[in-house]
Amino acid sequence: QDSSLGMVFIRKLTPNTDQIFFSRSTDEGQTWSEPVHCSQCCPQFPYLVVNNDRLRQFSNGRLAIPVNLYAHGGHTPENLEGASTGIIYSDDNGCTWQLSEHIIIEEENIIPPPVISPDNPEAWDWCLKHQFKQQEPGVEQLLDGSIYLYCRTVLGYMYHARSFDNGNTWTALKPCFDLPSPCGPQSIRRIPGQKRLLCVYNDHHGQAFAGENWNWRTPLTLAASDDDGHSWQTLGEVEDNRHNYCYTSMLFLDDKLLLTEYESENKEDGSRRNLANLKMQLITDFQAK
Repeated sequence: QDSSLGMVFIRKLTPNTDQIFFSRSTDEGQTWSEPVHCSQCCPQFPYLVVNNDRLRQFSNGRLAIPVNLYAHGGHTPENLEGASTGIIYSDDNGCTWQLSEHIIIEEENIIPPPVISPDNPEAWDWCLKHQFKQQEPGVEQLLDGSIYLYCRTVLGYMYHARSFDNGNTWTALKPCFDLPSPCGPQSIRRIPGQKRLLCVYNDHHGQAFAGENWNWRTPLTLAASDDDGHSWQTLGEVEDNRHNYCYTSMLFLDDKLLLTEYESENKEDGSRRNLANLKMQLITDFQAK
């Protein structure tokens, strides 16, 4: 709110530990302040995951970093058991940081997809046993001042929750049935000065859960909400289904949207080959009619 720039980055210490830092620039990125160790507020979680383009500032000045929290370290199935989601926040322009309530997807809020591939019926059972069902969260402030939290999952949909106290506590994570997706991250932003929210995600409408190529992060699709995230309508594809697209960022430039994305090639063995670490494009057709 003071026109300075903020930057969040992760320092990887070992495969099972990392730290989150915040730095500011008051000269348009020419120089940066001494980094502040944000995650020292939660030493009980040695491994944290933060996506690109996730730092937000709420209307009351609070800075928020959405995080996934892992009590047992990094990326092995055993270490990722019991992962939870919340925000690390600062009310003094990034000088000190605190951890919010952190939540998981409760069993009663897990809804099976309408169609599960008959060729892979055991996939849903595997997902139910998956202890880090939600990952890579993001937040966006809504028109009524509440905070919208969203995250990718292995359960066939984006899941979302809300906070009515600036991110201190959260409602239950529940599926967003309008946005069926693989386990790939979404990006959500409000068009400046408007009520419309935009979401960039991998649209899986009409696909059977766990069907052929279900896990591929494709196509890349733009959706809009004109009721603060209660419902979403697909606007169209940004990229078709030839490749994987993920880890997007969104920047509004007057009446245009600058979108960046990571692109990889699908391979028959299920792996991916990197094609572009940073692909950029301008999108113009996203306004409410």
